[in-house]
Amino acid sequence: MVVHEKLPPKGCWKVKYVSELYQLKPRKRQMYRDNREFRYGIRYLIYSRYARVWYERELTDQETEENLEYYVAMGWVWLWPTEEHQEKIREEVEANGISYFALRYRQQQEMEWEDLKDGRNDGNGWHFRVKYTREQIDKLKKRKK
Repeated sequence: MVVHEKLPPKGCWKVKYVSELYQLKPRKRQMYRDNREFRYGIRYLIYSRYARVWYERELTDQETEENLEYYVAMGWVWLWPTEEHQEKIREEVEANGISYFALRYRQQQEMEWEDLKDGRNDGNGWHFRVKYTREQIDKLKKRKK
């Protein structure tokens, strides 16, 4: 395991959305549960608040969704992709025609849409959340002319 005292000077950014760690399967358009897979092999850094260093890791099938979601929610994950992964990310962004973070935000909304839709109506703003999430997804879709 490689330990970094400081963040790498370039090519590294803090993960805002869990969807940054996923990629769509071939011939799929929306980031639903069956349409996504981990972006295996991508490098990422996890901050240790006790040691105050960053541990370098690669995303493997041994990582669990729950752990990664927790790390992202706490703000401890930075992506540091290799040139190969950077090219794949650029191709995705160009294909969708919107910026990187707008694309990831839309994909995060699609991931949450499925979870929210599968949830029950608990009367605590459920209809509002479903409507709001759907509006966010639709707002960021590329319009065909």
